[in-house]
Amino acid sequence: MTSLRDIKHRIQSIENIRKITKAMKMISTVKLKRSQDALVRSRLYYTKLERILENVLSTLTNDDMKKYPILRENKNKNNVNLLVITANKGLCGAFNSALVKESKILIEKFQKTYKNITIESFGKKAYAGLKHIEGIKLINFQDAWIEDSFKMSKKIATQFYEQYQNNTADSIWVVGNSFKSVMSQKLTVQEIIPIQSTLEDTEKKDIEFDYEPSKHEILDFLIPKYFIAYIYKLLLESFTSEQAARMQAMENASKSAKETFDILKIQYNRIRQANITRELIEIISGAESLK
Repeated sequence: MTSLRDIKHRIQSIENIRKITKAMKMISTVKLKRSQDALVRSRLYYTKLERILENVLSTLTNDDMKKYPILRENKNKNNVNLLVITANKGLCGAFNSALVKESKILIEKFQKTYKNITIESFGKKAYAGLKHIEGIKLINFQDAWIEDSFKMSKKIATQFYEQYQNNTADSIWVVGNSFKSVMSQKLTVQEIIPIQSTLEDTEKKDIEFDYEPSKHEILDFLIPKYFIAYIYKLLLESFTSEQAARMQAMENASKSAKETFDILKIQYNRIRQANITRELIEIISGAESLK
């Protein structure tokens, strides 16, 4: 039979775990609020850029489109890059494992089509989950989440932009999360370059705009800005989703700890009461035998 001392130690351990999970939930709640505010601003900025870009693209002719390789699909199937955005830490439910699992499925598809596969792991969990796959080149953005998100977005966007322009990457994909609500985060898999794949279907419009400066100068300025904003939004979506997932995971862990605590407390009281009853019986029996 389990002793009272063992149960008491378990109760104390469960209570300590419960305190930790409650504290982690509170921390994630604060981070989630800050990240949500930044994400809302980022979405507004990105949406405005996207609409402007769509308007300009709708006026381009096929000859105009040829001047911008970043906008059109590359027919070569030699090199593909995959950006996998996970967290640096665990304790957030299936957040990281789902991303790694989806990445492995996508890599298997790439291996049937592309000759060279490069994985850019953003977050320690992505690197840990993908480093054992053979036949790929794995690049780790070391301590990526510690750096300023916007500076990191600019670095990634510039790198991918140059790779596609220089034909060292024929297609660039991302596996990450989109934040829907505190209770819902959607895993997303998308081709981000060519940029046309991230835009809505841009129909040719009958309205003729006058551009100052020329629309080509506008596009030269706008496309890099748009891509940086898109990468930045992806990172904020992932970070916000991570905090929401961790908050839910810690809340569930706190509830489980409370249930286990209550069960152990009842078990402790029952054993304690049984010991007291047995001792009373022994005392009474001893007193009766002396009569």
